[in-house]
Amino acid sequence: MPHFLLTGAGFSRNWGGWLANEAFEYLLGAPEIDDYLRNVLWAAKLRGEGFEGALSMVQGAFASSKSTKPSTA
Repeated sequence: MPHFLLTGAGFSRNWGGWLANEAFEYLLGAPEIDDYLRNVLWAAKLRGEGFEGALSMVQGAFASSKSTKPSTA
């Protein structure tokens, strides 16, 4: 019989991991975050996606911009 480990929010807390809200707040306060990223973070939070949704959105935008640029080969 296989074994399963069910985890929930805060599972990594015992090992020093951050909660999603803590990561969101850290990113908002980081000096490297510009207005564009700050707006993406807030939009994702309002949609209930948190910083993970913002990361997905930025990664998708980056992948799209790379595929539309002409190659310089």
